[in-house]
Amino acid sequence: ENATPTSKTDDEESFVPSKKKISKVAPPDKKAAPQDLQKRKSEQVTTIQTPLVPPAADVATRKVETIRSVEIKSDSLILSLFDNGEIDGDTVSILLNGKVIMAKQGLMSRAINKTIYLSPEMSDSITLIMYAENLGSIPPNTGLMVIHDGDDIYEIRFSGDLKKSSAIVLRRKQKL
Repeated sequence: ENATPTSKTDDEESFVPSKKKISKVAPPDKKAAPQDLQKRKSEQVTTIQTPLVPPAADVATRKVETIRSVEIKSDSLILSLFDNGEIDGDTVSILLNGKVIMAKQGLMSRAINKTIYLSPEMSDSITLIMYAENLGSIPPNTGLMVIHDGDDIYEIRFSGDLKKSSAIVLRRKQKL
């Protein structure tokens, strides 16, 4: 039953029954009908059972094709991702030496930028993998990665599908 406040103190409110009826479902309690409780339990199970697919979930099962090797000189790079051609809903994840650094990015005509910092502990050969999360409406998944290495800029077109990923190998320039 609904209640209406009649007076208010600092510690509590007093309530008297109201004559208004509300059509909202009552919260689960001992007075709720068994079928209402069963319905709520099944709704909760449906929500809980929805699987969340992690980025690059099948990376280990896909073939990786190295499409380019780039000699780099900086300890930090700026990666810019674009859709290559028609915007068709392509989504990619980017992995750096096996770790996801950009998760499920929808490719657009506008750049998605990410600065990566290359620590001295990393080897002199660093692998970037472009993993297709979907195929968009026009398969395969295609994109453009622009790598900014100080004053040097590298434009690399990549493509992938649900069986193959593209990789770029970054090699640190040997200091003399």
